[in-house]
Amino acid sequence: MTKNIILALLTTIATLGIISCNTNTYEGPIDTYSNVAVTSFSLNENDKILENLDSVYFSIDLANAMIYNADSLPYGTKTSKLTVSIVTAETCAKVELINLAKNDTINYLENSTDSVDFSQGPIVLRVVSADLSNERKYSVNVNVHL
Repeated sequence: MTKNIILALLTTIATLGIISCNTNTYEGPIDTYSNVAVTSFSLNENDKILENLDSVYFSIDLANAMIYNADSLPYGTKTSKLTVSIVTAETCAKVELINLAKNDTINYLENSTDSVDFSQGPIVLRVVSADLSNERKYSVNVNVHL
């Protein structure tokens, strides 16, 4: 009987040793974009284009680098001369709005009041970290109801 108690005690100790070594060290993907994250994007007020234009909500999908308004603007809304407001998580060296269709680039940090033409599809928003070590390109789309 003493043999059974000793065997049960050794089995318990071995089981506890195995369980205590079984830890989960997976930490998931490393976030390499926190210093170039866009935290806010909005259109500036312009009642000539649309009342309450500055209250249109934009979703920012950081995982897929997409910025868009899920609730489309009314049919016929002109999107060729919109001004935007952009906020990033940290101070950045560059924030550029690139219109690939027109081969045009706006330096937002120097010209935040320049208008952007969203009428020909998405714009690329390029954000470069202050130390130039990281950059991220977002696709920005202003959706209008068809």
